[in-house]
Amino acid sequence: MLRTKCLAIFSLAIALSSALSTSNSAAESLQLIVTGEDRAIVLLGTERIILTPSADRHPRVTLIEATSDAAIVEVDGKRVTLSPGNDTAAVFAEQYEPAETGDETLTLWADSTGFFYANGRVNNRPIRFLVDTGANTVTFSSRQADGLGLDYEKGESGYASTASGVTPMKTFKVNEISIEHIKLYNVRVTVIPGAFPDIPLLGGTFLNKLNMVREGNKMELTKRGY
Repeated sequence: MLRTKCLAIFSLAIALSSALSTSNSAAESLQLIVTGEDRAIVLLGTERIILTPSADRHPRVTLIEATSDAAIVEVDGKRVTLSPGNDTAAVFAEQYEPAETGDETLTLWADSTGFFYANGRVNNRPIRFLVDTGANTVTFSSRQADGLGLDYEKGESGYASTASGVTPMKTFKVNEISIEHIKLYNVRVTVIPGAFPDIPLLGGTFLNKLNMVREGNKMELTKRGY
């Protein structure tokens, strides 16, 4: 986890879509996680990529320029500027696309580090989640909550134990959270002051309402019937 002053943490989900002439390609999401002087961390689909001038060249993604405000990357030969407010690009791939295997089932694939990510919405606002089975609740930093328009100050006050120690938190329910096509209502969430977690955590208050099956780098989530 990078904490140096030169790094700006973004939770910027970029929805990517276009008409394709072939049936084997699928729209793939691109997310800027961290940018700083001459370095950036991005998610291409579910693959976490560290980009620096000294890093081994990625077969698809190259860092052109990075500052604390924005990063310019080249993806499959196309240059894209990632910064707050940038909301479109065009990147396509044949793998790592979440698969719908039924009306209430979603299949996710782990990235190269073994983590699972899911594109979602909170009260119909787009966000990208890290699937975290160790988190008791869906958890946001206050920066992320502000960006989502969540009125967390009216929530219940409490304390959370994190890797950095005990920190204040607010808990409350949001009307609607979804990942891909799986949608739940009145989901309890936690907001922690500051910039961390750097990626929203999809924790127990959402996951506990799903059946989860994991086999290697594949995770299948199915909404339970009630």
